[in-house]
Amino acid sequence: LEQQSQELDFIKIGGTSNNEMAKLGNRLGADYIITGTYEKVKFEQIKKKSRVSDKVKISTKASAEVTFRLIDVATTIVKFAKTYKQENNNSVETLAKDFAKYVSDNIVETLYPIRILSSTGSDLIIGQGGDSVKKGQKFAVYQLGRELKDPYTRESLGREEIKVGLFQVSEVKPKFSHGNIIEGNSDLKSGLGLYRYILRPYKDNKMEELKQQQQQKKKKAHENNTKKIERLRNESESDW
Repeated sequence: LEQQSQELDFIKIGGTSNNEMAKLGNRLGADYIITGTYEKVKFEQIKKKSRVSDKVKISTKASAEVTFRLIDVATTIVKFAKTYKQENNNSVETLAKDFAKYVSDNIVETLYPIRILSSTGSDLIIGQGGDSVKKGQKFAVYQLGRELKDPYTRESLGREEIKVGLFQVSEVKPKFSHGNIIEGNSDLKSGLGLYRYILRPYKDNKMEELKQQQQQKKKKAHENNTKKIERLRNESESDW
C-alpha cells in the first residue's frame, strides 16, 4: 500500500498522461479526472507617486493563461480541453476564483447540460437553480439529433444540436427554476417530447454591442480628459 501511494503521488505531480491519470481515477473511484497547467502567470504592482505630495498610489495587475483537460477514467479519452486567458486589476485570489468558475461552468455544461423537466401550460421547469441561474436570464433551446462520431477513432462526439427556441427564467428555486419559452415551436410550448431538448447559455448580441459601445465611449472620454490635463499642465509649466 505504501508503494502504491508513492506511485499515486508521483502520478499526481509529474505523470500527466491520460492512462496514468485514469489509473489514479480508478483507485479513487472517480468518473472523471480534471488536470490543469498554468502556461503563463504574471502579477505586478504598479506604484505612482503624486506630483504634489509624498503620497504613493499602489495598483495591482494579475494575468494568467491556463490549459485544462477533462479525462474519462473508464476510456482514458479526453472529453474536452480548453485554454483560458484572463486578467484583472484586483488580485491573484480573484483571478483564481474566475478560473475556478469558468472551469466548473464548462464541465457542468459539457457533461450535464440543463434539461427541461416538465411543462404546465406555458410554464416550464428546468433542472437547475440556486446561484447558477438568475431571474430574467435567457437560455438557447436546442433539440438533440443524431449521434456524431469521429471518423477516425469512432469516438462519440455527442449528439447533433439544433437551435429551436429561446427560454427565459421567471423564478429561481434552490434546485430548479421556472420559466417560459419566448421564442420556439409548438412542441416546446405544449411540452411534447421535452426529453429531446437541452439548454445552453444565450448571448444577446445586441447587449454585447451595447456594452462595447459604452466601453468605447468611456475610453474616448478618458483619452479626452487625459489630453485636457496634459494641455493644462503644459500651460501651467509655460507660465513659469
